[in-house]
Amino acid sequence: MVYTSKGIERKEQYTADGKERTASIEHETEIVEKAYWRDGVLVIETYVRERTSNGVWGGLWPYGPTESWSLLPDGLTLKHETYKSKRVAVYDKVQ
Repeated sequence: MVYTSKGIERKEQYTADGKERTASIEHETEIVEKAYWRDGVLVIETYVRERTSNGVWGGLWPYGPTESWSLLPDGLTLKHETYKSKRVAVYDKVQ
């Protein structure tokens, strides 16, 4: 998906199969994302995992709010919600 927020174009790619995937690794920290469909809404969960002192990856911890993306009935408006902050953003399709 490609969208513009606050004048910055953002590009995100997800596979909505519910499987954990590594989004990035920096230093000793891995960002893991899981995307899936729930009642026609794309849900994205993000987690962080840190490497322990012996080099083994630790458990997953929630990282940021769970997000949902849904297309409104007009087919032109994308609604983005974050559950933790209760923030809602609406994007209109550019023709």
